[in-house]
Order: sequence, then structure tokens, then C-alpha cells
Amino acid sequence: ILRHGKILGNFLLLRYLKSLIYNSVEELRFNTIIIKMKKFTTLLGILTITTLTFAQTPHSLPHILIEGNPGDEYTKCKYYFVENQDKDTIKLQAKIRWRGNTAKAFNKKSYAIKIIDDKGKGKDVSFLGMRKDNNWILDAMAIDKARMRNRVSFDLWNDFSNKSYIFNYDKKAINGTRGNFVEVYLNGEYNGIYCLTEKIDRKQLRLNKYNKDGVHGILYKADGFLYTGFWEVDQYDNSKMTWGGWEMKYPELNKGESIDWKPLYDATSFILNSTDKEFDEKVSNVFDLPVWADYYLFANVIMAFDNSAKNVFTYIYDNKTSQKLGFAPWDLDATWGRNHIGKLLSAQKKVPFHKLYSRLLKSEKINFMENIAHRYLELRKTILSEKALKERFHNYFQLFKETGAAQRETEKWNGVNGIEIDFDKEESYINKWIEERLTYLDEKVKVFSTKINTFEEEKDISNHSNIYTLEGVKVNEKDLKPGIYIKNKKKSIIK
Repeated sequence: ILRHGKILGNFLLLRYLKSLIYNSVEELRFNTIIIKMKKFTTLLGILTITTLTFAQTPHSLPHILIEGNPGDEYTKCKYYFVENQDKDTIKLQAKIRWRGNTAKAFNKKSYAIKIIDDKGKGKDVSFLGMRKDNNWILDAMAIDKARMRNRVSFDLWNDFSNKSYIFNYDKKAINGTRGNFVEVYLNGEYNGIYCLTEKIDRKQLRLNKYNKDGVHGILYKADGFLYTGFWEVDQYDNSKMTWGGWEMKYPELNKGESIDWKPLYDATSFILNSTDKEFDEKVSNVFDLPVWADYYLFANVIMAFDNSAKNVFTYIYDNKTSQKLGFAPWDLDATWGRNHIGKLLSAQKKVPFHKLYSRLLKSEKINFMENIAHRYLELRKTILSEKALKERFHNYFQLFKETGAAQRETEKWNGVNGIEIDFDKEESYINKWIEERLTYLDEKVKVFSTKINTFEEEKDISNHSNIYTLEGVKVNEKDLKPGIYIKNKKKSIIK
């Protein structure tokens, strides 16, 4: 250390101490090394560390070590990624800033990370089997006493949601995010459990790129509680990045690209102004209805109040060929019995939705709620069973405990900003909430499930009209194939 004649990076010191400890400690209880040092100072005063916490177990979470000074704007930093003790450290340059309008108010900040090369240009890197990209999120989950609601919610969404219609064009399309839990050190000081997460953007959804022909793929984000994009129609302005409660995420006006609000404007006008007959016949051409229907069910299961009026995306694969609007959720931390400021919510509440779902529920032809009830009852046997939902949380709670991350997170953040961190207590609350929520939903779907509890068997697939898939999408006669459908409010097996 002294030979360098300068202050060493905290990360190098951690590795140096680790090697000393492995050579000198005779007994490693539970195969864990935990060292806490206060004001560790060399005799010559060359190196001072106010707080140092290092933990390594055979099953530790990956570590990210950052040297920099994040703020509202991107600043350069050093970024070290350590997957486990058996793999080499990945040393990178990056830019970092705080992220999240609400999240900035908390001491434990969330971060946006841009990996860069020596020239400051974006450098694509893959972490933990996720996509190869230069843009990453370190989600602090500061408001969430479980530190996992967003991740559990997306894991569930990824497992049961229908594929986006884009999947027909590009099999690599992902209609959600993947993420992995890590522990973060900022300038040598332990900063807690984070979730390293992909972004929802053009690349994730595989939207066609903007080119010399103009706008192709489009990505809109609902960014306000008004959600006026589906409640009223105001004239749009393609010189502005916002319209009717929505924000244009792609293309990017500030990069000299054209944008187009017309598809969203037309879809809103269709919801508000179409006749019942027009709505029934064309809604599945305007919206990727299987996915929108899945979200209605999903949001009701996890009780996503903060995601009915904002924190959602809608998108178009290619504006030149189709203007069908797909759907992707976002920012799912205010779920599973807590709101956007962490307060408890009763499991017996109805989630409010926008005008599209109001019209789907009112339609006598689409049988939207009956189809939702059927799908719910089928999934209750598998991924929506009480046991399956509880296990999703339990597996992460156990991961936090076994790696020691739960203890370190509690020591660092318990009581900060008035937020109590007690993982055992929170798991008990979530388990009870899941039981009560499923009981509530089971009662709600009973009235609808009784309408579709009989089967009709039909061998002839000709001369059919008003046939719908189980997701509520009307099927044209020429596209009808053998399978299970809804006809006259009954499940029909068409052979």
C-alpha cells in the first residue's frame, strides 16, 4: 500500500484485506467473513476509511463497487462488478446519476448507469445473463420494506403474460424486464441491496429503428395520474415530447428525430368515439388485446394502484406497417399491500382503470370479464396459487438471509426516512395479504365464472360468427382453427 505513494482505490484495499484475512483467520463461522472498521488509518496517514464493510460467503450476492459522486446530472465514475469470489472483477468506466422523481427524496438513492469506453461512447456489456447494453438501472427500492416487490412483480409478469404481438416479427422481444439482486458499495461505504435491472426501451421491445424514412417504432410512457391519453382527446403537437399525460420515449426529439403522436391520438379517439359495433369489431386491431387483458388480471392480483394511471408503456412495432398498440408495465414497487409511500393497503380494494377497460367490460360481444375469470381460475391452479405466490417472495427473503445481505441492509437503512426494515415481519405481512387478496378475487370471479362453466363441442368449423379467443380477441372465420373458444358466452371446443 505504502509503495504506491498515493491513496489506493477502496476496492483494491478490500481485495488486499480479503487476502490477508483468508491467510490468518483459523475459523470462519458459517463460512462468512464480516469485518467492520471505523477510521482505519495507516501510520503515515496515507489512507483513511471512515466505514468499511466487507462480506463474502460461498453464496454471496454479486457486488458492485462505484467510485464517483452521483447527482441530478450524469457524472463520470469507476464501476467494478464482482459476480462471485471465483470470477475476475470486471473494471469499467461509466456515467452515473440519480433516477426516479419520487426516489430522489430518499437517502438511499436509485441510480441510472451508462457504461462508456475510453472515448466516452456507450459500451455494451452483459451482466448475469441479461441483455448486452450500456444503459442499466440500480434500483434502490427504498420505499419498499421488502426490497423486492418490483422484482417479484416482473418475475410474475414475465412468466404468465401472453407474448407481445412483436414476437411474431422478432423472437427476441421482451415485454418486461429482467433483474438480479446485488450489493452496492459507494466510495468504499456499504450502500445496501439493489436490483440491477434492464430498461424498457426500444431495444428491449425490439421496435424498428428510426431511419431516413422517418418514424417506425414508437414508445409512449404514461407519466401522470391524469392519464388523459385515454380519457379525453386534445390536439397533439409533434414538436413537443409530452401530450395528454404521456411522454414520448422513442423516437428522441432532442437527437433530431421526428416524433408522431397521431397513433396514440387515433387510438384514444377510437376508445371515446367509436360506436359499440365499431369497438367490438376493431378493438383487437387497435390494441394487442391478449396482453392488455393479461395486465388487467395482473394488476388486480398484485393490486397495482400506482400503475393504473401512470408507470406503464404502450408501443408500436413499426408505424409504417401497423399502428397496433402493445403494452408493458413499469415501476411495480407500490404493490402487494403497500402504496407509493409504503403505507399498508387493505387486500379488499378494487383497482381503478381507464376508459379502454371500461368499454371492454361493457361490451356484450367481447365477454371480457368472463374470459378474465376463466384465465384467473386456470392460473390459480399454477402460478397464481397461494403457495406459488408466497414462494416467489420466500425465495428472495431466504437469499437475502443466507448471503448476510438482510442483516447488512437492516444495519444500514433501518429507520432512515422513517422506514422500518424487518424482513421477517414484512414476509409475514405479505403472506397474510396474499391469502386475503386471493380470497377477495376468488369471490369476485365467481359470478363471471358461472357463465362459462359449460362446454359445447363442435366438429364443423364453418359458418361461425362472433367467436372469441379465451383472451377476448375476435377470430375471423378464415383464421379459425381447432381449439377452445368463447361462443355465446360458453366455452366451445371446435374440432
